[in-house]
Amino acid sequence: MNYVTVDIPRVYPLTNEFLADILTIAAEGGIGYWTSYRTVRNADGYVTAIRDMTDAETGEAFPELGVMGVVAFNHLATAINRVLKQDPIITASAATRLLECVIANDACDLDAEDCDTLVQVALFGEVIYG
Repeated sequence: MNYVTVDIPRVYPLTNEFLADILTIAAEGGIGYWTSYRTVRNADGYVTAIRDMTDAETGEAFPELGVMGVVAFNHLATAINRVLKQDPIITASAATRLLECVIANDACDLDAEDCDTLVQVALFGEVIYG
C-alpha cells in the first residue's frame, strides 16, 4: 500500500514550567562555559539575564556581543520555533528530541547542550559557542 503524507502546521502551547525548565537546564549545565548569568523570576515568568559575556576560562571580553542580554520566555519560544524550522542549527536527532519535548510539554529529555543551543539562538539568532 502506498501512503501519501501531508505537512500540516500545528500549534503546541508551551507552559511557563516547560520554558523555565529549559532555562534551568541551560543555567545549571549549558551556558556556564561562555558566560555568567543570573536567573530571576518576574510577574511574567522566569528571565535569565546574561550579565557578563566573557569567556569563562580566559576572561576575554566579547564587546561586540554587548554587555548584557536577556532571555525571557517569549525569546525562548521564538528560538524553539527557529531551531525546529532550520535543519542546520541542530542535528536531526536533537531536533527530534526537541520536538518530542515540545509535544509533551516536558523538558526532561533535553540535555545541557540542547538548552545551551536554545539560549544562544534566543540571544544571538545563531549558535556562536560550541
